[in-house]
Amino acid sequence: MVVNWLNWLREVSSNMRGGLVVQSSSGGSGAEGNTLSIIEAAIPVPSKWAVELFACMSRFEFALKECDYIVGEEGRNAGVGWADFARVAAANGAFDKLQNSSETRVLIEAPPRKQLRSGTSFVWSDPPQVKNMQQFTEALRQVRNNLFHGGKGGDDPRDEELCRAATAALIFLVGVDPRVRDAFMGLY
Repeated sequence: MVVNWLNWLREVSSNMRGGLVVQSSSGGSGAEGNTLSIIEAAIPVPSKWAVELFACMSRFEFALKECDYIVGEEGRNAGVGWADFARVAAANGAFDKLQNSSETRVLIEAPPRKQLRSGTSFVWSDPPQVKNMQQFTEALRQVRNNLFHGGKGGDDPRDEELCRAATAALIFLVGVDPRVRDAFMGLY
């Protein structure tokens, strides 16, 4: 079940000392319902697809780590071993299936762009070509990064299309390794 994070954030912000509330342009008070939380004022309501991608990606990366797809030095932060998983997925023919799926093809034919620093600002790079499973998983993660690490304002017409494709890809990839599928489903 996907948690309604906006309501959770509203509750957290209202419980913080000093309150995170700004006056609306109409000048009303909170009791009259004419105030906006800073969160409501600053963060666009995410689409259903963005929330589903967030939930699916979080669970998928959890499952990968549970199944020893881990990178990082001993005693240091553990990262997700996407490259190792991509090799297993490629060996199982996943790239061909994803490439031929109408649900996920956009990630190959029109992958997401990436922000690059340019002085004190950024520019959008041309998307790299996606020719193999490793590059596909990089495009998949770029969709997530653009949405959840500040790369999108939430109003790009491609957001929904890319979120839908990335979620469909993750759901397919869950089945590539039975251990990942079981961890994803909580079947230990």
